[in-house]
Amino acid sequence: MKRIVCILIAVMLLLSGCSEEKSSVNFMAMDTIVTFTIYGDSSGDAASAAKEELLKLDELFSAYNEKSEIYALNHNRQAAVSELTSELLSQAVFYSELTGGVFCYSMLPLMDAWGFSSGELTIPSAEELEVLLEQCHSLSISLSGSSAELIGDGGVDLGGIAKGYAAVHIAELLSSMGVTSAVLSLGGNVQTIGVKPDGSKWLVAVLDPSDTNAYLGMIESEDEAIVTSGAYQRYFEQDGVRYHHIIDPETGCPADSGVISATVICDNGTMADALSTSLFIMGVEKSSEFWRETGGFDFILVSEDGTVFVTEGIADRFSLSDPNAYTLEVIS
Repeated sequence: MKRIVCILIAVMLLLSGCSEEKSSVNFMAMDTIVTFTIYGDSSGDAASAAKEELLKLDELFSAYNEKSEIYALNHNRQAAVSELTSELLSQAVFYSELTGGVFCYSMLPLMDAWGFSSGELTIPSAEELEVLLEQCHSLSISLSGSSAELIGDGGVDLGGIAKGYAAVHIAELLSSMGVTSAVLSLGGNVQTIGVKPDGSKWLVAVLDPSDTNAYLGMIESEDEAIVTSGAYQRYFEQDGVRYHHIIDPETGCPADSGVISATVICDNGTMADALSTSLFIMGVEKSSEFWRETGGFDFILVSEDGTVFVTEGIADRFSLSDPNAYTLEVIS
């Protein structure tokens, strides 16, 4: 039996007794459920503007919408692109280089072959994977002004970074409108703006990858992104084997690093989005080395053996919901 399960990070807004005006919008975009919760006197107008802007970004960045600039780039190999699309493509190239190719923007042929894009799920043959991997590894992006060009075979899929980039853009839009207190939730991507209206920090709950009806723990947050990638989010099962959607660009198969959930916390939502997938693929040891060498972010990794690894930068503001269920280890 095959099935796909989509699980969202939950944001716990503990705002009892708060009289601040609040507006929320819920809608589908970027293949996930989006919730914007905004506080302030003009929260209604801000929420409407944020929704409209995200829908515009969704149309720009989708690899499957025939109206999108990425679709045009993939099918024509060269296309005129907006400043936003050009910047996102540039960021995708940057994080690919930063991670040594672990973050891969050229996974479109592999995602199509596994059926995660269409829902027609299947297991590609070893011969097919070999051909597709060659396409993915050969593709590069050339940017010049308002023009983008693909060099090599295959196509671009920005699903591993677009939501984080979009959240940053929406947060900047809201700030320009005077919003100082809001939470943006795009599936597994959470972006906090300021603090709660009562002055306390937001509490963001990270789902337990072993029990998606429960929370792994809570983290206090202010003006930052919290992005989780997990094997439980999209997957199918065949002959008793689970195949999840996070593909390792080295093998062309679902990543098997011993990590079942990776959460990245930093003040850059684009970075958090790109690195959450990358750390999931890297595993605990390589992720820890990468964190020490790179800096600028913190992480929470859950391993198959029930250990939760937390970097020292957030250890004092992250708490396990059930300390008896997991072993907590601080990475320094």
